[in-house]
Amino acid sequence: MDFDIINETISTQNTTLLTINSTGGIGLPSGTSAQRPVSAVAGAIRWNTSSTTLEFYNGTSWNTVGSGSGGVTSVGLAMPSIFTVSGSPITTSGTLTASLATQSANLVLVGPASGAAATPTFRTLALATNDVSDVLITSPSVNQVLAWNGVDWVNTGAVGANATGTVGVSPTGGGTGWTFISGTRYYADFAHNLGTTNVVITLYDTSTNAVFNADSIVTTNSNSVRVTVIGNTRTIKVVVVANGQSIVAGGSTPSSVVTAQDGVTVSTVATKLNFTGTTVMKVTDAGSGTTNISIGSRFIYFANSLDSPNNSDFAISALAPVATDPSYTSLNIRQFSNTIEQGVGFTVSIPTNATQVTFKFRGRAQTAPGSASVVQPRIYYRLIPNNAAIGAWSIAQELSNINIPTNANFQYAQQTILLSTLGMTAGNMYQVELTRRVSGVTGTNLASNFLLAEVDAEFA
Repeated sequence: MDFDIINETISTQNTTLLTINSTGGIGLPSGTSAQRPVSAVAGAIRWNTSSTTLEFYNGTSWNTVGSGSGGVTSVGLAMPSIFTVSGSPITTSGTLTASLATQSANLVLVGPASGAAATPTFRTLALATNDVSDVLITSPSVNQVLAWNGVDWVNTGAVGANATGTVGVSPTGGGTGWTFISGTRYYADFAHNLGTTNVVITLYDTSTNAVFNADSIVTTNSNSVRVTVIGNTRTIKVVVVANGQSIVAGGSTPSSVVTAQDGVTVSTVATKLNFTGTTVMKVTDAGSGTTNISIGSRFIYFANSLDSPNNSDFAISALAPVATDPSYTSLNIRQFSNTIEQGVGFTVSIPTNATQVTFKFRGRAQTAPGSASVVQPRIYYRLIPNNAAIGAWSIAQELSNINIPTNANFQYAQQTILLSTLGMTAGNMYQVELTRRVSGVTGTNLASNFLLAEVDAEFA
């Protein structure tokens, strides 16, 4: 090993490796960043007291040992304001963590309400700023509603204004409300001063608060209406709503509909369709402004209109005969024995869309029982198909008991059964035999004849 004092170098003679045997360390040159050698050579190494790091010179710049070619001594994380950051900066080791910042209630992250594209922010959604693409709000005001115009929901005046007042008194009572026309006709003018003929007018009888239908109502001008009546002797409350959300019949959102029967118009101003009766099978919205009404079938049979099972072609060849009611001799009934299963027959055609049948019975005990009793009806049926042989009779289909109290009055009873339960199919015709079960009845069997005045079969 050679020591060159003049050039301040140490050279090895036999190897390129310089070994220093020691358990201590080597003291390196040290100093601040400002004290780095001006004319350093590549490979120079020193301790930087400013950054407390070991650094080396790569021929161009000083770099921290272990950092590659960079000289980064501190790493931080910057995020948009919707985030919070923890662990920043990192100068040695650690974890940078970003979390969503808390926001006030009912805010969402969305883009701008209008104008050019911009960075999204947290804000509320509002119809007024058209945040919902198919809702267009322009200058909203009190009492407006959203109405569908075929493309968008738009704000529309539901109630522009309204007026209420009364007209008319008894024409014979000295009042001036009604003006005589001729015969029994009178008219009265009501000034509403709403400045439009787009009005909806409702009349009420002030004595009963019932809706009153006038002989005619005419908008004589934009500020008044004329009510004409026949034989009026009452005071009428007039309610006028102007510029309402109303479109004539046939519009996209009609306030009235045209009702018709068999193509003949019944009303052009109806606001409600009311269907009554047990034979209304189904009312459905068919779309395009059309309501479909499916009508069921109702078959009514009285004593003389029922068939008489008196041969082997019936399920039960035993007749419940037509007889005169022993107590009401003007009334014919069918008399069912309490000891022999007897029957009556009838035929039904089931509507195509029917799913159930309701049987209704009107009958009574011939003799008042000493205690509450029951009568159980049962039916047999067979299919009368199209272009095929008539089917075989079904087994007995047990119906529910008819409760008989301790008197001999007529009792009304009914029960509804699914066609699928009976095994019947809609759209077909069936022959039915109705009998009275005389054995195996749950409860007390009526110990006398049962007199049947009427049986109905209603399909729906």
